[in-house]
Amino acid sequence: MKTSQRWILYSLLRVGLFAVVFVVLYLLLPPELWWVSAIVATIVAFAISYLLFRGQRDELALDLQRRREHPEPDDDGDAENAALDSAKPSETKPGETTPDATQPDATAPAVSEASEDERGAKPQGE
Repeated sequence: MKTSQRWILYSLLRVGLFAVVFVVLYLLLPPELWWVSAIVATIVAFAISYLLFRGQRDELALDLQRRREHPEPDDDGDAENAALDSAKPSETKPGETTPDATQPDATAPAVSEASEDERGAKPQGE
């Protein structure tokens, strides 16, 4: 079974379980308490799906693990990367590095932590 089919099946099982529990509670409780039905249905559906849908959840987790370990080739992404690599070369000279956005700008003045006295804070007791 494909990953997308597993996702759809697992999601439909969980949503269907929520819907069944919600409808039952909605019919048993007064209509003004629909929000209580929704909260309780969410908790009950989560607990039941955690206990009963373990096989589907494990299959989905293994499938996702396989996809992470062996990703499908992305021809479109490879074409975009090739186009970017063959684009106009940067304006830097060989051996010169470009400024890194994570590094502080060397031309910017250094900012120091000012103490409360330097910022004009009033001493306590005044």
